[in-house]
Amino acid sequence: MNLNPEVLWDLLCKLTESQEKAVISVTLLTTALTITNNIPSEFYDKAPMLTVSTIHKAKGSEFDRVIMIESDIKPTSDSAEEARVRYVALTRPKTQFITMKKNTKYFRRAMSGRVLETGLHNIYKTNNKYCKCITVGLTGDIDNNSFVSGDFESVLDLQEYIIHNIKLYDKLSAKRSATTGLYEIYHKGYCIGALSQKMIDEIDMCVNSTDYKYNMPDRLENLYVSAVTTEVLKQFNASVPIEYQKSGICFGIQITGLARLVFEKKW
Repeated sequence: MNLNPEVLWDLLCKLTESQEKAVISVTLLTTALTITNNIPSEFYDKAPMLTVSTIHKAKGSEFDRVIMIESDIKPTSDSAEEARVRYVALTRPKTQFITMKKNTKYFRRAMSGRVLETGLHNIYKTNNKYCKCITVGLTGDIDNNSFVSGDFESVLDLQEYIIHNIKLYDKLSAKRSATTGLYEIYHKGYCIGALSQKMIDEIDMCVNSTDYKYNMPDRLENLYVSAVTTEVLKQFNASVPIEYQKSGICFGIQITGLARLVFEKKW
């Protein structure tokens, strides 16, 4: 479909006979597209290629472009389940993802395949974009050495903390260190590890690809624990105690979510 989102929104409102154009019922839309023989020709370039699905049913499928109607979704910033569902939705399209609301959100896919959301610093300057959010949870996003870095007693304390205190879907944040430039991962104010250099490079690439004027974010918010894992370390940095280098095994975590980039400076 080569339709402007606002035009498509009006067509969907017409199809569902929506009286209030700020909201479209997903249930009514699904029913209308299922039973009607009079779907407007504007929906299609050639043969009908429109697939209607819930996010859960679309898991495992892939489409060229995805338009998600959010009118029946009520996200909250503290919802881990919402973050998991949104992650599934964002990874369905090959090229383009758009959310259908009156205030349309725009997403793009980086060269690495990572999805990012762009925002506007000033709504009256349409070219003044910036990287607002970025998906996390790809292989290699976390530096596994960071789970066992430091003196031996501190590492033991951290390993015990991970085992006894971290649960699935716990909320996390990542703060950039002023001394190392690394993004340290925090759980309830306790540093438990760090993002990998590969992940940092991808954040830098996404920031530069959307708005070259702005620096790296100070924090990443809305990260979530997707698993507590047992990691087998094959390479070690100099900060890993010899005891852990001999065993090569430690406890760690995996992460997920659409992370929000936070800039402390006021531009």
